[in-house]
Amino acid sequence: MADSIVFLMAVPCTERVVGRLGISSLRSNGIAVHVIDLSNLLDAKAFQHSSDQARTKEDWIYRIDSYPEFESKVRKLSSSSVFVDYIVGFLGVDFKNEKVFRILRKCHARYYIVCMGDLPTQLINRGESKKENFQKILRKFDMRWFGGYMERVLLRILAKGGVYPTPIKVFGTKSENMENFIRRYRGRVPYIPIHSYDYDVYLEY
Repeated sequence: MADSIVFLMAVPCTERVVGRLGISSLRSNGIAVHVIDLSNLLDAKAFQHSSDQARTKEDWIYRIDSYPEFESKVRKLSSSSVFVDYIVGFLGVDFKNEKVFRILRKCHARYYIVCMGDLPTQLINRGESKKENFQKILRKFDMRWFGGYMERVLLRILAKGGVYPTPIKVFGTKSENMENFIRRYRGRVPYIPIHSYDYDVYLEY
């Protein structure tokens, strides 16, 4: 039985982020909430100039600066909490954050994916032009593209080998990324459809 929800964040936890996650509503309903802010660990350069004043300062927000510190915090919370991934979602693990997910697996953390993207738009069904086909062929000879492709293949092999945890459930709006993610797990991960952030903005307006 979980007593609290732990949000895993790759960006600084600001007032806007707290509002979008509905943390005030959760806390007002008696649900204990924790936020693990991994921005300094995963992308310190991107946020080194961000003002500390913009970050929300609460005793339930933990700014993590090292992997041992992260592992200690996860180990302490894992027996009584569920973790919500706001780091990669349906995009899947990459080399920048794969150690985070190895630690979740090591500590037997129960984690969920929640992806509230934009409202889905109708896709335009059209044939590919000769130019687009030619660009696809050229991309095959781009070493950066090839390196990224090999990275994805390796990470999928590791995921199938049980190196990373399998999400208990995924919540999100229907999208190509979501469908690819579910296919990767061959339907073993339950998918729960939800509304998008845009809907919340619309209601607020």
